[in-house]
Amino acid sequence: MNLDEAGEALLDGTLAPAELARALSAAQRFADSYLHRGATFPPPPVKELFSPDHRYPDWAEEPVALYSSPDAD
Repeated sequence: MNLDEAGEALLDGTLAPAELARALSAAQRFADSYLHRGATFPPPPVKELFSPDHRYPDWAEEPVALYSSPDAD
């Protein structure tokens, strides 16, 4: 889901608020079901789209930090 495009479509009237609400709810259910820490990765519904011989990151072992910690010095 491209949130920029969804917002533009909502503003220009090509996407109804109820349609966007359904799409956002579905995206949240997917994230809650498959993308939380400790979940199997890749998620079963999209596993066939991933390479079987690639080692995907284990976020619990290798957490991603978007910003440096103030205590990092």
